[in-house]
Amino acid sequence: EEDGFIYGRGTVDTKQLTVMELAALLALAENGEQRKRDVFLLVTCDEESGSALGLSAFLEETVSAGGRTITGKELFENSEVISEGGGFPILVGDTAFYLCESGQKGCGTVEFTVEARNAKGPFFGSGDGMVRAMKLVADIGALELEQRKLPTVARFEKRLSECADGNCHGDSGAERASDHFREALSPVMNNILTAMNRNTMTVTMIQGKSVNQVKVICDVRLLPGYGTAYLKEITDRLAEKWDAECRILSFSEGYESQPEGGLIGCLEEATRMELGEDGKRAEVLPFISMGSSDGRFLVPMKAKVYGYSPVLSWDMTFDQAVSMVHGVDEKIHRESVLFGCRVLENAVCRAVCGRIHQ
Repeated sequence: EEDGFIYGRGTVDTKQLTVMELAALLALAENGEQRKRDVFLLVTCDEESGSALGLSAFLEETVSAGGRTITGKELFENSEVISEGGGFPILVGDTAFYLCESGQKGCGTVEFTVEARNAKGPFFGSGDGMVRAMKLVADIGALELEQRKLPTVARFEKRLSECADGNCHGDSGAERASDHFREALSPVMNNILTAMNRNTMTVTMIQGKSVNQVKVICDVRLLPGYGTAYLKEITDRLAEKWDAECRILSFSEGYESQPEGGLIGCLEEATRMELGEDGKRAEVLPFISMGSSDGRFLVPMKAKVYGYSPVLSWDMTFDQAVSMVHGVDEKIHRESVLFGCRVLENAVCRAVCGRIHQ
């Protein structure tokens, strides 16, 4: 810690959330009020490496809860979950929008293998395999996949548009947002907003031991509602065109949790209360994340997963947080950590006890 800032890997992604959630659980245990819901704190490892040893394993295990033995999957059935991926504000007009991740795009990896039909050695032409592989890469680069406006994204754009027009009360009567509000957003946020509206497939690696066989590896991000069948239709068409083999190495479907009310309402109420006078110009705004986290494992359990670890806007905005994650000099101010602790304490107490904890 130096000058109030805490430095270290994970201070923004996401050891700060662990601290905030622990504070909320301790506050709930100490206040002694009647609870109408059970609350669990689950801290797992391995999320950056696929979660095979973390949440994925936990869901298959049995645990003791409330005097009975249940599976990890049962624990999460129809639950509301506070996870990673949000809490960082963006500023539009005089409003601070605290982003809350309420959904994720599906994430996967696809591998195309192109074999040379007329193999040649390195002292001759590269052969038709390499040529076809490069044409496949060009095709993928020019690919325009389907677009869809999710309810969460439509509401996201509408609120930003209203505030960019100075109408944060939302009484304009406009049903849809115009695109001019994008001028008030940073390049990073504009890119993310574009990605929230479309499916993408991007070539990330080209490899091969010789000119006779080339592998093209692609990252795939699909909106909630698009699954393996849609992905296979696209990859089969490309593979057939360029006489290639294709394998879907991995794919997890995206999800979209309820973007308003319930736990989100409690989070917004607690955030505004902790901000004091500034809370009048603050709002929790759900969004769809491009990244993938452990929330994807909870979709079959019908869990509502919300990413939220709120920080103070003078400490970092969304853009600044994104630039620090997995980077150099990752840091957070101690006041942001304490702020987030108080917000989650109050929100959880509101959700399970029926009132804000004092």
